[in-house]
This record gives sequence, C-alpha cells and structure tokens, in this order.
Amino acid sequence: MNIVKKILAGDELRPTRFHTQGGGFVGWSALSGLVPAAATWVWKRATGKCLLRPWWAWEAIRFVEKNLQLNDRVLEVGSGYSSLWLARRCSQVWSIEESSEWDERITAEAERVKLPNLTIVGGDSLTGFSRLLYENDYDVVIIDGPRDRMKIFEKLLNTETANRPRLIVYDDTDNIENRKALAKSVTGYETYVFRGFKPQTVHACETTVFRYNSI
Repeated sequence: MNIVKKILAGDELRPTRFHTQGGGFVGWSALSGLVPAAATWVWKRATGKCLLRPWWAWEAIRFVEKNLQLNDRVLEVGSGYSSLWLARRCSQVWSIEESSEWDERITAEAERVKLPNLTIVGGDSLTGFSRLLYENDYDVVIIDGPRDRMKIFEKLLNTETANRPRLIVYDDTDNIENRKALAKSVTGYETYVFRGFKPQTVHACETTVFRYNSI
C-alpha cells in the first residue's frame, strides 16, 4: 500500500478515514481537525499520555464547553479524560465506569490534580445509571460507555425527573448500535450533530449533543 492509500484508507465500515461509520463524509471544514488528532495520537504513542480532553469530535468539545456552567451537576456513563475535563468546569461529576483499570487510573489522576468533586462509580453501566438517575437532578448527562448506550438513552428519556438535563452528549452516534438515537423524538431538545476527528483518533467520528430549548 503506497503512502497516499495508507493516509486515505478507511476500514470495513468507512470508505475512507474521512468518513464516519455511518458512511457520512465529515465535510471539508472538519478536515483541519485531523492535524491535532494526529499530533495527539503521536504524542500518546511516544509518551503514553493523552490530551486532557473528552474523546469527542473537536467541534462537540467546543460546543459543550460554551454551554457548561460552573454549578452544573454531571452524570456520565463511561469515565476517562472527559471526567477530569468536566470536573474542572462543573460543580460535581458522577462517572460510572465498568473497567476497574480505568476506575483506578482516573481516580488516581483526580487525586493528583486535586479534583474532589469527581466521583467514580464502579459496576454495570445500565444498573448504575438507573440508580443514580433518581438520586439527583442533573444538568448534563454524558452517554459514552462501553455498552447499553441506547438502553441508557431510552431510560433517560422515559424517566420523569424534576428537571430535564440541559445538555445530553451522546458519543459515537455514527455507530450502527447508536444511530437509532438520532431517530428518537427528544421533546424540547435541539439536536446538534458534529462529525470530525477526536483527540488521539485519526479516523472520522460523530458526537451528537441534545440541548434543551427552554423557550
């Protein structure tokens, strides 16, 4: 395979690395995101360290950051560098993590950088989400776990709570298992679909953000 083909090559789900798993081209404006994605990928390979950013499309990261508030309470399924990033910008983050390795890694990092407002909750994602959903009202919900994402999304939409989350971030909605989320009628929310590249990831992805419209 020559160098051009190697750069452009996709996989069994993508025609090229500039297409999402759903087959959608990310758009010319999103191609600039490949440069920082490639740089952080090389940095991770060389040092073993990741950029302290969520693994969402770059535009989704910027959009969410603009819409966060310091007093926000966050419920996250699937912990990672997003947990640390959110804890630096919000009042409280509860993150459900099935992997004991990631649990220990993110907990240790939170202690190192002094983020006592981050709580990692171990165990099954769907079970943990179902329990925590009733314990607080949340301003932001992140769905980015290893499995049961659609069940978690449906649970969120079908549960009566005092306050609807202002933001729902659903990552990898181009994935065949998660694409159904875009067909859901999410009453009261505006849908923003961001296609592009992620930190440490050199193929196109998709992150969807649902923002509550209070008007």
